[in-house]
Amino acid sequence: MPKDFKELKKQLAHLKLWAVVAVLGSIALIAFYGYEVKTYWEARTQTEIMNYQIGQLSRSLRGGLGDNTSVDLANRTHRLQQINGLFEHPQTDDILDAISATARLNRVTVRSVSMSDTGIEIIEGAQFVSQPVNLGLKGSTTDIYRYLYGLHQRMPVLSVANFNLRNSEDGNGSTAEVNLVFFLSPQPISEDQGED
Repeated sequence: MPKDFKELKKQLAHLKLWAVVAVLGSIALIAFYGYEVKTYWEARTQTEIMNYQIGQLSRSLRGGLGDNTSVDLANRTHRLQQINGLFEHPQTDDILDAISATARLNRVTVRSVSMSDTGIEIIEGAQFVSQPVNLGLKGSTTDIYRYLYGLHQRMPVLSVANFNLRNSEDGNGSTAEVNLVFFLSPQPISEDQGED
């Protein structure tokens, strides 16, 4: 081992250049393959963990599908809850709140609101209370379309009975007259009611 820098310099001067290059190349190869082996082992460990988790999920799914009747009942119950969730706005105040809140979000002015008497409509074996609402709107054409889309997102059980869009008289944006029908309080129809 050299004791100081001068001695190291003398020893390196006696070595041939190819030997130095070979040593440095060997060190670089060892470092490269060492890194690759480390990466391989880390990936292998992660793969083993994921395979174990996939196996657990697969076993739990196979075990949970043994009783098709309970799964079917659970699916139907969930679907019924989703459908009933669509009808969470039975009050007139809720409809008016949705109309005004959606207008604020979409930069639309509600110029007029009028509600007609409720009626009864039968749709696909269910009886609904229908609440007609006539709206006068003002805003850009894009904002009015966004407003109607937002209202449908907020209260999905509605129908557009009539829609009339035109340029506003003052030249600023558009005006629209929209007749909406909100369907509320679904009730199944018994066979006795359906025969009348």
